[in-house]
Amino acid sequence: MEGDQGTVRGRSPKGWLRLLLRLPILLYRVHMGWLLGSRFLLLRHIGRKSGMHHSTVLEIVDYVIATHTCIVVSGWGERAQWLKNITVNPDVDVTQ
Repeated sequence: MEGDQGTVRGRSPKGWLRLLLRLPILLYRVHMGWLLGSRFLLLRHIGRKSGMHHSTVLEIVDYVIATHTCIVVSGWGERAQWLKNITVNPDVDVTQ
C-alpha cells in the first residue's frame, strides 16, 4: 500500500466527532442497522496488534450480485485501521 489517498487529512477524529461517527455501530448492536438502509454494512474484524475485536460501519458504493461482493469506501484511504487490520487478518464478519 503506497501513498496516502484518503479523503481526510490529519489525525483520526477525537471527542464528539469520533462519538458521532461511531453512532451507526450502536444502531447495528441494538439490531436497528436497517435504519441506515442498504448503503451501509457493519464490519467486525480483529486488531492486527492487540488481537481485540473491533467494529466499523462502512458505506457500500457498489454490490456485485454474482459474487456477493461489496465495494466499500475508506474515508481515511490506506491509513484506515480497519483496512490495515483485515490485510493482516482477513477473517471478518459482515452484517448488512
